[in-house]
Amino acid sequence: LAAMTPGLVIAQNGSTPGAQVRGVPPSVRPVNPSATPGGNLMQLRRSWLYMPATDRRKIEKAAGLGVDCVCIDLEDGVAAGEKEAARGGMQAALQEVNFGKTERWVRINGVDTGLARDDLQAALAQNPDGIVIPKVETGKQMAWVLEQIVQQWNGVERLRLATHICRVYGKLRDHCHQWG
Repeated sequence: LAAMTPGLVIAQNGSTPGAQVRGVPPSVRPVNPSATPGGNLMQLRRSWLYMPATDRRKIEKAAGLGVDCVCIDLEDGVAAGEKEAARGGMQAALQEVNFGKTERWVRINGVDTGLARDDLQAALAQNPDGIVIPKVETGKQMAWVLEQIVQQWNGVERLRLATHICRVYGKLRDHCHQWG
């Protein structure tokens, strides 16, 4: 099972009001929904196109289609031996490609791969509209991602996060531990 759960929008150093969230570093605060366009964190997106970061032609084509989101993929769309080159391709595309009104997202590698920290550092340097965190199974994994974002902020003013929850087991396990 996989579920996409977009909706957490964060701002650095509490620049917008928000309550402390358990496991989230104090310097990261959820954005007040009234501060977002339409007053809603969960903006409906009709289309997401995932393009491998190693294929510039596909990214450029997707950017010109007028879709809601283009997600530059560093994860499953990239061969294991091309991960470093993919980061460079993602950075170049975010700097050089005209996406118009299309949101620019980056899907990083999973937290347990050892690649996520470098992916986040490379992506945050380009100020994308959002980051997709794949294969999330525990709240600790999400807290780790948020801590990395705080450490590597690089001048990003606002960032949306979306998670792919891959196993119901992971979610249930978190809830069971949370409730004793």
